[in-house]
Amino acid sequence: MILSGHVDYSALKVDKGPQGNNIYQILQDYQGKDFSGAYIRLLKIDVAKGTIEAKMYSPYYNLTKQDDSKFTIRGIKLVAPNKKIE
Repeated sequence: MILSGHVDYSALKVDKGPQGNNIYQILQDYQGKDFSGAYIRLLKIDVAKGTIEAKMYSPYYNLTKQDDSKFTIRGIKLVAPNKKIE
């Protein structure tokens, strides 16, 4: 999974990894929206269900964005590395 930001929108991209696994890339940044609004990306990862729920939430406004930044990825399969990561 790759999490990134610092542009004024949200996006999700899925690429294939070297083991045929999916690499999920999530881009988010709302610093220029709603007077910044202090939005943060919240991810709920459910290993048993194989899902990732994503949303942008502002504790300042107590508001969850209702746009394409709110989504659920289904069919997640976690892949253990085949060698020790140092």
